Amino acid sequence: MVGETLNEEMDENDRRELPKHRRCAAQCAWLEPAAKAHAMWNCQNSRPLAANLIKEAVGKKLQTPGLMHWNSYYDSCAGLFEVLEEPEKKDELNVVLSAFYEGDKDMLAQYCKIMKPVAICLDILQSGDNAYMDILLPNLKLMKVQVAASSLED
Repeated sequence: MVGETLNEEMDENDRRELPKHRRCAAQCAWLEPAAKAHAMWNCQNSRPLAANLIKEAVGKKLQTPGLMHWNSYYDSCAGLFEVLEEPEKKDELNVVLSAFYEGDKDMLAQYCKIMKPVAICLDILQSGDNAYMDILLPNLKLMKVQVAASSLED
């Protein structure tokens, strides 16, 4: 019976289609600051002159996301947010690359606030000291509570 159903040809009118994907407002608002951050990290990693200008403006090399650690994107965003918190460093950085506005800084702050419990949990689970199953569920539960609490604060 199932085989017959699978082998039946569907009429054009009988086809079911998923609705078109629509991005939520939060995702759309995040795209611009994320693109600016990626442009800065790519520029720093691919152009030595730009990397030197960024290092002079900020006083250190910015951390960039890597493939090995799951939370390296959070760490990179948190480092960029720390730089943008200081007005003089922000102004010097904006001279080097595309301008980060207050709205971009606010989006980075919200991202860091929500993702901090997730990043901490991933750090604990990735460490060699806590690589056993008894720690998994308590950490996930704690992370869930912390994320819910931070989203309720707004």
